[in-house]
Parts: sequence; structure tokens; C-alpha cells
Amino acid sequence: MKNLNIQSKLTGRNLLAIASLLFMPQVNADTLTVTLDNIQVQQGSLLVAVYMGEESYAANEEAVVSIKKAATSESHTLVFTDLVPGEYAIKVMHDENDNGSLDTNFLGVPSEGYGFSNNGGSFGPASYQDAKFGVDGDAQLTIHIR
Repeated sequence: MKNLNIQSKLTGRNLLAIASLLFMPQVNADTLTVTLDNIQVQQGSLLVAVYMGEESYAANEEAVVSIKKAATSESHTLVFTDLVPGEYAIKVMHDENDNGSLDTNFLGVPSEGYGFSNNGGSFGPASYQDAKFGVDGDAQLTIHIR
């Protein structure tokens, strides 16, 4: 009798719910592995923001994911999971004194480390066109901190 009771619970609404899960479209979720290297000072925090699309990148708003990690070595590897396929760009700031901003000298030149995907931005911030990269499957990239 107990077996029949369990079977009757699986028929009906529960069976319909299970069947709908089986036929749901699968969402592609990709993994991005980012290595940050050339970290000159092992103190403070690395602030990493991953943007999807030019508008959010230019406005520094609506990062898909952002991470704050203690800068404890010359390089760090970060793994971002569950990204949807698309076009992304990354900004990195090494906030050596943990004051929440990129410090500059009297000429406006950054005195703390920074970097961009594709290592763009040799003379100022990287444009979206220089920093963008595609994710369609698992991807890897290295950002050299300046």
C-alpha cells in the first residue's frame, strides 16, 4: 500500500512539474577565467568590474559582476561563472591604500595600478572598442596591471 501511495503522489501535478523542467530550454552559462598579473604592491585591494555592452562600460554602471579581492601576491586568478554568451569588457583598479578611488599625481596620472581587458588604455582609459572581447563558451584572458 505504501508504494501505491508514493506513486499516486508522483502522478498528477508533480509529474507535470517534473516534465516541464525536462523540456525547459537550457540557458548557456559560460566561465571566464581572468589572470591579473604585474601587481607591483602587495597591499590594498583589487577592484574588478565586468561589463556587458558599451553603455554600461562607458558609464561605469550595471556591472554584470564585480569583485573586491585583497592584493596579496604578484598575480591573482579570478573565475567568473554563469556568464551568458556575449560581448564584455573589464576594468581593474588596484586600490593600494583602500580609499575607494584611483589616486593620481598632480598631473592627473594614476599613482595606483589599473588595467583593462585586452590590455588597452596605454595612454588613458581604454575605449570599449579596445577592451571588448567575446564570451561564447569558456574563455581566458590576462590583464597586466600598470
